[in-house]
Amino acid sequence: MAVGDVDSLDSKWIDVFRFYDPVQSVAARMYEDPDYEVRGRLVYPGEIIVESSFVEGRVRLCLSVRDLKEWSSCLQELENEEPVAWPTEERTARVEVVPDDPLVVTVVDSPSSQVSVRVPVDVDLDECLVENRELLKGAFARLRR
Repeated sequence: MAVGDVDSLDSKWIDVFRFYDPVQSVAARMYEDPDYEVRGRLVYPGEIIVESSFVEGRVRLCLSVRDLKEWSSCLQELENEEPVAWPTEERTARVEVVPDDPLVVTVVDSPSSQVSVRVPVDVDLDECLVENRELLKGAFARLRR
C-alpha cells in the first residue's frame, strides 16, 4: 500500500514528530499497518508533511521500529543542541534538524527527486522536545498492540 492509497484522515495514522509555529510546520507520520517485511523487519508506509505560506508538500517515507528508536536518539542529540539527520539510512526521504534560533528543518527527498525544502520553525526547543517525546512514546505504544 502506498501512502497515496491511504486516506489522510484515517485513524490508523501515527504521528512521529511535529515541529510547528503559527506560520509553518514539518511533521512525520506513519501508518500503523506494515506494508511489507525485509529481513525480518516490518516496514511501515509514512510521510513527511511540510506546510507553510510559501510551500506545501508531502514526501513518502518507509519506516521501521528501528527508525523510531533512532529518532529517540536524535531527540537526545537535539536536547544537547547537536544537529541530526533522520532516518539515517539512505533508502528513504529524510529530515535534517538544526537546533538554531529558529530551529531549521530541512526535508530532503534524496532517493528520488533530489529536491530539498528548508523550513525555519520558531519553537521553544525544550517544549518541542517534550511534545515530540510524547508523540514517539505514543507511536511505540500503538505499534506494540
